[in-house]
Amino acid sequence: MPINKNLELDLSIEQKLITLENQKLKVDKVINLHVTGSFIIGFTPIPFSDAPILLANQTALIERILNIYNMSDLSELVAVLIGNVGIGTFTSSMAKKASLYATDQLLKLLPFIGTIGGGIINAAVAGSLTYAYGQAVSHFCYCKQHELISSHKKANVSKKDIDNFIQVFETSFKNHSS
Repeated sequence: MPINKNLELDLSIEQKLITLENQKLKVDKVINLHVTGSFIIGFTPIPFSDAPILLANQTALIERILNIYNMSDLSELVAVLIGNVGIGTFTSSMAKKASLYATDQLLKLLPFIGTIGGGIINAAVAGSLTYAYGQAVSHFCYCKQHELISSHKKANVSKKDIDNFIQVFETSFKNHSS
């Protein structure tokens, strides 16, 4: 009797892991869709007008990722993780990009050449940020779901999770903006 029970449990775990991999593939497609949207939003020729729309696009991306991984109940926690990135890592990673962004916004004030040049720079930064946030949230959700499937216990968030979130964000941003 215990052998059949263990076999059923192993199959159930295997099925959940396959589902998790399918969720990750779906999330990757959603991230790409939102990155494209951010690129288009960032290309807006009016200086500083893109920020509220870009923020709404990124918020929608994060909510979609949480829904795909069936982790909507963690939206407040993810907001805290993003806040950690926003306060510390984002500031240091973006220090170099901040002057570029400001220059880009000022360039948009110049007719034609400034508008195009500024739009391209801003679009690239907007797309890179969206990609980095999407990858960091996806990685966090994937790891937490994997932990839940493997241990059958509610996943806790540790300092290591926060550090991993920041590392995935930084790496994704750096690789996507290069």
